[in-house]
Amino acid sequence: MKLFAALAIAAVNGQSGAGQQSISCWTGDGETIAEFTANAVEVECSENELCQMTVRKRGGDIEKVMGSCKQDQACKNNEKHNFDFGKECRPEETLDENDAKVVSVCRSCSDSTSEQLTSASFSTDADWKTNLL
Repeated sequence: MKLFAALAIAAVNGQSGAGQQSISCWTGDGETIAEFTANAVEVECSENELCQMTVRKRGGDIEKVMGSCKQDQACKNNEKHNFDFGKECRPEETLDENDAKVVSVCRSCSDSTSEQLTSASFSTDADWKTNLL
């Protein structure tokens, strides 16, 4: 029983972001990067949150740029959907094999407002595969 308790405590203490200080992130949205930048507000996130940036495109054209604070593990899980699970992030593709506009949703996680804003202008697979943490 003592071994189980020790392992449980070690697992909790070893969680990603444990004891992490709060950070500031840009929150808001816009239909362009310029509109997002003009409307976004810098806020202090809760402890164990990261800055998430989401860029939605259709046919290569930006439709929505969104920034927010996001629980660190949830942000990292969302980021995995870029290429690992379903390849939602397709920044370089405009049309599919049927000439329909390709929908792309790319997400990044960072721990600073400057990296968060930089990721909004990522335009290639290589850019979005950059680990900002």
